[in-house]
Amino acid sequence: MTIDSPVAAPESGILPQHGFHSDTDLQSLLSENPFLFRVYTPKERSPFFDDTDPYFLAPKFNEKYARSPVEIRNHQQFIDEWNVSYTDVAKHMDWTTRIASPFISTSLSFAWCIWDALRRFHQGVKKDVQVAIIDGRAIADRASTAVELLELSSPSQRGKEYWKWHRFSEESQSVLVHGSIPGTAVLASIPLLSILRHLPSYFLKHGFDPHNTENPLTGIGWDYTEKKSSYRRFCRDMSNRFHSLNTEERLADSTAGSLALALAFLRPWFHQTVDLDRGQAVRTLTDLASIIAQWPGQRWVRERPEIGDLTHAMALTLSQELRERQEFQEKGEVSRLQGLSRNCTRW
Repeated sequence: MTIDSPVAAPESGILPQHGFHSDTDLQSLLSENPFLFRVYTPKERSPFFDDTDPYFLAPKFNEKYARSPVEIRNHQQFIDEWNVSYTDVAKHMDWTTRIASPFISTSLSFAWCIWDALRRFHQGVKKDVQVAIIDGRAIADRASTAVELLELSSPSQRGKEYWKWHRFSEESQSVLVHGSIPGTAVLASIPLLSILRHLPSYFLKHGFDPHNTENPLTGIGWDYTEKKSSYRRFCRDMSNRFHSLNTEERLADSTAGSLALALAFLRPWFHQTVDLDRGQAVRTLTDLASIIAQWPGQRWVRERPEIGDLTHAMALTLSQELRERQEFQEKGEVSRLQGLSRNCTRW
C-alpha cells in the first residue's frame, strides 16, 4: 500500500514529515512546533554546573571558554550576540570547518533525530548517544532555520555546495542556534535506547514488544544499518506502515502510542513539573504527543478530533496518578520520620 506525499493541508501549522511548507521563519513555526531536538554524545559536566550555564556550546567557543563556568558567564553576551554572516553558516555546514562554527545544530523533527541517532549509534564507536529536547521558544532570539540563513546569501556568495546544504537543511528541518543553549531551555536529555523502547508500533517489526527484550534494536522496523539509507524513504515507509494498520491500531498508535513516546522524551521533566505546575506539565506532554501523532498521517489524524481529546484525558489521568503516588510517598516519609523522632525521644 502506498500513500500520497506527506504534505499537510494548508490549515495545519504542524510541519510535514520532511521539509517545510512555504514558511521557513522559525518565529512563526514555533507557535505549533515549539520543540527542538538535538542528537549528541554527552560529555562530563563541571561539578559547578547550574541550569543558567550553557548546556550546549557552539564549537567555536568550546576551547576558549571550557575552562570555567564563571568565564563562560562573563563572555555570555558575546557568545549569544546575533551577528551572523554567510561565512559563519558555510563554516557550520562544511564538516571540515565545523570546529570553527558559532552554531549548534538542532532539528524541529523528532523523527529525523531518532533516525539520525540510530545511524550514529550503529556507525559510531561511542554508544552513549542521547537525544535532548529543547524549548525552542526559550532560545528563539538566537536561532533560525538553516534554510532561512542560507537564503540570506547573495548568488555570488554561494559555492558549489550550497544546494546540497540547502536540501539537507530542508529535509532535516534543521535549526541553527547561535552561541549556546542554556540548561534552562533543555527540558530533558534521554538515551537513545530508552526512547526506542517507547516507539509506536508502526516503527517496529510486526508483533514486536520492546518491553519484553533487553535489546530494543532487534525490533526496529527499518534497516538502520544501510549506509546509504534515505530519510525520505524512511518517512515514506513508516507512513505506509501506519496506513496499512486497521483503524483500531491506528487509533492506538495516535493516542497511547504517541503519548508514550512523548513521555519517553519528557519523563524526568514531566515527573518534576507535574507536582509544581500540573497544567503546564499536561499541556507540554499533549503538545508533543500531538506532533508525534500527526507525523505518519496528518490528514487522517486531523479528521478525527477525538484523538486529541483522548490523548489529553490520558495525560490528565497520568498526571493525577503521579501526584497521588508522590503524595502517598511523602506521607510515608513523614510517618517514618515521625517514628524516628518518637524513638529518639525515648532515649
